[in-house]
Amino acid sequence: MSTTTLTSAIENQCAHCKAPAHRKCGGCSSPLGEEAVATIYYCSEKCQVEHWKLHKSDCKAHQTKNLLYRAGEALQGIFYAFRQEMFNNKIVKVEHKDGKLYLVEGRYPKMRTNLDVLHEFPFKLLPSKEDRHAVLAHMACEDAVAWMQEVTEIFLEGTAQKIEELNVESKNPKREVLIVGPGGEQDHAHYIHSIFKITLRNRGGVYCLDLSGAQFGYYNPVTPWSEYFVNRISSVTSCNPSGTGKALLLGREQDNSLLDLLYRVLEGCSRRTPIAMEAWESKFMPLSTFLRLPQGQVVKEKSIMCYVFRFHYFKFRENIEEQIRKAVENPSVHPVISFIPGN
Repeated sequence: MSTTTLTSAIENQCAHCKAPAHRKCGGCSSPLGEEAVATIYYCSEKCQVEHWKLHKSDCKAHQTKNLLYRAGEALQGIFYAFRQEMFNNKIVKVEHKDGKLYLVEGRYPKMRTNLDVLHEFPFKLLPSKEDRHAVLAHMACEDAVAWMQEVTEIFLEGTAQKIEELNVESKNPKREVLIVGPGGEQDHAHYIHSIFKITLRNRGGVYCLDLSGAQFGYYNPVTPWSEYFVNRISSVTSCNPSGTGKALLLGREQDNSLLDLLYRVLEGCSRRTPIAMEAWESKFMPLSTFLRLPQGQVVKEKSIMCYVFRFHYFKFRENIEEQIRKAVENPSVHPVISFIPGN
């Protein structure tokens, strides 16, 4: 027997009778991001059935984790779609220097109305997917929690036992994105980072869902909590129930500042999310079916899903631009000062 064959026989041992085995447990052999997965083998259906009582708990825990990983990838794609259409920086140049990504802003034109807060995402300046994701996530962690909270709860219904919103001091970034203002000024401030902490059902454990981690060079949205806490958090500044961030933004005092006007537009666009969810499910498949698709099929279907969401966000942006055009042409007929988008 060759070394290769011997190693294979030892590794692929029946979990029940210890005989050589090649039959994988289909319920818990799927990959879990960068987590190590111990594949369970059986030599026969008989052994698998007899071992189920012992294996059931671990298998269901794995399946629950897999649902979170699937949901996390889709939610991050939806978040990127939201950010692409709700991008609010006028970027005219991108520079890679000293291991950092510099986003150079151009002169901002005078606002024509109080809805005139969005700018085109600089696709042509960002050929790298990693750079695009880092820019979409930059300074957007609050959006990733507040405006994605509702759809996150939909995706994790039946999977999450508890969803919490945490504000943390982050550490160990793998990359840095910096804004360079029109006058050359740079923003080196260190901001609080917002994330979800997910406690899973079925003894699946605790995880971090970080939809905007790409700005720090972490592109996978789901990480075991113990690993995330040790490697990426220097301190936790607050921990609140799901929905807290959105409630705070909706309950803010409206002062017609630029940030306030931007929040109004983002809130309006976020109302399109459940509409997009319903449209996608009615045309393609129930969400529960999507989350349980074979591994090879889920990537294709996720792309279609994200396209549907982005289409709805794009239509909302078109509505905003139409409101601006009408207000510029005839402000007395279209007083956009009182207009709060959402329809």
